[in-house]
Amino acid sequence: MLQDQTSSALYNLLQMALEEMQVSATGTRTFVYGEARVPHESKIDLLKAVYNIGGATSILSIGRKISSYQSLLAISVLCRASSPLEAIKRWQRLERMYHSRHRVEVLEDHEYGLIMRHFAVDGQPPAQLADLLIAGILLSLLEKQGCQDITATFKNGDTFVQTGRVILDEISDNGDYSTWHFHWKNRSLMEQSATLRRASADGSLTASLKGVFMQDPANLWTVPILSERCGMSSRTLQRRLSSEGTSFRVLLREFRATAAAQMIANIDASLTDIAFASGYADHPHFTKEFKRCIGMLPSHYLDFVKPRFEA
Repeated sequence: MLQDQTSSALYNLLQMALEEMQVSATGTRTFVYGEARVPHESKIDLLKAVYNIGGATSILSIGRKISSYQSLLAISVLCRASSPLEAIKRWQRLERMYHSRHRVEVLEDHEYGLIMRHFAVDGQPPAQLADLLIAGILLSLLEKQGCQDITATFKNGDTFVQTGRVILDEISDNGDYSTWHFHWKNRSLMEQSATLRRASADGSLTASLKGVFMQDPANLWTVPILSERCGMSSRTLQRRLSSEGTSFRVLLREFRATAAAQMIANIDASLTDIAFASGYADHPHFTKEFKRCIGMLPSHYLDFVKPRFEA
């Protein structure tokens, strides 16, 4: 069986959070760059050290700090979601993108709450401390979405967040911390970007849609979402695009590849992070569609725009 691994993105975020919390018991901070991954146990060892210092509250608090690191590409993508459920869906896509064996699934969702479960696709279930870490990250994302006065309980009914305040001190050896019931009293709606109603009257709809795509390449754009933004029916939107010699599917495919190419050329991030930020479902899909639109594999394009010179 292959050794469980943790993505470099999550491992580095954990290291940054620990430094901010001034946790020194874990030794020298070591970052992992590019597409590299680290043994899952390395992450667990860090979490154990933190737990020994500050208990379960400190683990949940690490997760709650994650959204403050929006200078990191993957985190900025997560925080740009437009609703609580979309934020969770982005997290799920990130898990798939990094081939994580541990995943989050939504059991129930409604206007003022979500019930989720942290599980293993195969093999041993996630460690208890890993459950708490992910719960803290998702709590932070929900707060970023304007969810207020959040209360969270485990499957057995024990409360670990009360009106936004973490109250869990210790965990028991046989406790199940993998299922979370998040509830909030209200939600302040995030300001939405300008609609495209002007484009419905005149001008190039294709150009206008590209502008909307660029605001958030990672969004799961659909014809109904765009038609609502444009103030026209889905049929009218598709007809307008057809008259301009394109279609929603072609336009979105070309845009995602172009956005990925621009990121490869202009920012320092792994190809996996760029694939996630460009809205691709997984790495194989990214590779296939990028080559179709740009004419070469993402790795070859990276070498082309950022050649590495031997010393």
